[in-house]
Order: sequence, then C-alpha cells, then structure tokens
Amino acid sequence: MLEGRVTVNGATVRELARRRIRRTTSASTAGESGLRRSAATVLLNKPRGYMTTRSDPQQRPTVIDLLAGVREYVYPVGRLDFDSEGLLL
Repeated sequence: MLEGRVTVNGATVRELARRRIRRTTSASTAGESGLRRSAATVLLNKPRGYMTTRSDPQQRPTVIDLLAGVREYVYPVGRLDFDSEGLLL
C-alpha cells in the first residue's frame, strides 16, 4: 500500500489506516478491477443480556436480534460480555 498502488474512490492511498466517509467505496490495486460496495457503520449501545456475535450455539439473544430492520449484512465489531453493556460498531 505504501508504494501507491492502491486507490480508494480515485485517490491514491499511501497510509496504512484511512478514514472512510462515503457510503459507496470503490477500490483498485495496481490497476486491477475495483471493488465496489455499499457500506454503512452502525453504532449500537448493546444492553446486558445479548451476545456480541451473529449467532450463538446456546440460542442466547445476539446483537443481530436488535437490528431486525437492517437489511445489510452486519459484522459486529467489538467484544462485550453477555452481562456487559456498551458501544459496538
């Protein structure tokens, strides 16, 4: 990446971390076809009594259950215990 072979939304990326603000992102590496995805970030205040995962083998409620109206595929980012509450992305 530091060689300037990666572009995001047409701009050359030369740093290892980059803040993304747009909902739609296109990327390419060394001129190869780009990745185009629509993405959004969801902030969730996880209440106690939910697992921070997409599914639970013990059938406990998960944070995905709290996002019933969200149609996009959601990846929970962050780890909070079942009995903890706090902010997740």
